[in-house]
Amino acid sequence: MAVSWQWLRTRLRPGDARRRVDGLAAEHVERDDSSAALALLRDHGIAEASAAAQVADLLLARDRVDDAIAVLGDCAERAQSPTERTLAARSLAYLLAEHGRTEELRERAKAGDPDAAERLVMWLLERDRGTDLHAHVSSGDVYVSDRIILALRHKGYRKLADLAVRKHPEQVGYASAEPLVAEMERQRRYAEAIPLLHAFAERSPGAAHRLVDLYRKQGDAAGAAEAYRLQSGTLNDYDARPLIGLFLENGRMDDAMRVLRDHPNAADRFTTTCLVELMIVQDGALDDALSLLRRRPEQWAAEHLADLESRPDRIEIIRASPDEAAAMVDQTINAGDIDRALALLRVRAAAGDPQAAERLAALRRDRANDPKPHSIDLLMSTL
Repeated sequence: MAVSWQWLRTRLRPGDARRRVDGLAAEHVERDDSSAALALLRDHGIAEASAAAQVADLLLARDRVDDAIAVLGDCAERAQSPTERTLAARSLAYLLAEHGRTEELRERAKAGDPDAAERLVMWLLERDRGTDLHAHVSSGDVYVSDRIILALRHKGYRKLADLAVRKHPEQVGYASAEPLVAEMERQRRYAEAIPLLHAFAERSPGAAHRLVDLYRKQGDAAGAAEAYRLQSGTLNDYDARPLIGLFLENGRMDDAMRVLRDHPNAADRFTTTCLVELMIVQDGALDDALSLLRRRPEQWAAEHLADLESRPDRIEIIRASPDEAAAMVDQTINAGDIDRALALLRVRAAAGDPQAAERLAALRRDRANDPKPHSIDLLMSTL
């Protein structure tokens, strides 16, 4: 046979050669020799799964359904290439569903065959078998996929789709969970939505973004900080702004500065001013603070930048010892600039200098009956 085929192949056009191979395969099937048909097809360059599907079609044309299933099943188990095994398993799943062999589909699904699981759900959906669908989806080891979730929602089985997502979030993408999360958010069921979002946050920027927002709505600064660290690049400036405010309100200055460094245009004037002061006071990060202001296009940022650069005492007092700082404050008071003295004391007090804190409180008491209002510049540039 090999010699005759080599002889034929040199004398036939490509289309004629394939038709000849197909004819010989059909003859082998007709003689109940499916193995020979498969070997012939594979010997002449046809991939394993395609060869199995072709032989299965020949068997089905002769109403030999069990034999066709056996051919595809054997290829799905024994093909050398994982890709070929997958393709054969997919063909087998479609064949079983087409012939209503749901128990065999169920067995293959339980054994971990995703194509069998998917075809079983589709078969039940097409026949509106709600009770069987619920039993299948509720079972512990069921496989679900984004296509299954989409099909369930499309056919009106929304609650069943939600159940599948909640039981098996690791098997689907965030797009499958998003309608459920949105419903939970509308109903303020944050305690349910947050754990579900955590299942997706590390692999989905959209889920991480939503998680940060839900923590913010709850006023949970610690949770928002943790979620933000999962996907720091997911927010836009509009969403980052209230997050910065939340961190500032809860004393999480490092987290506020982290968000602002990632989103330099997110903060408003007041928030930016506070953070600039904190960068100078807590970290001594004058260069970072100045750089932050330089990146802002607004006029107030330019004015604040010029003010900082023109006030060397504002920087010197941060780096000074307690005694040196006290001397600087004395000199300022002696010069009659009480507002400046208050500003310097606030900086030192915020940096943790107890002597400055006591002196600041005393100076405030002295001015308690002073009707002169504080300037807006002082309020905006000091803590």
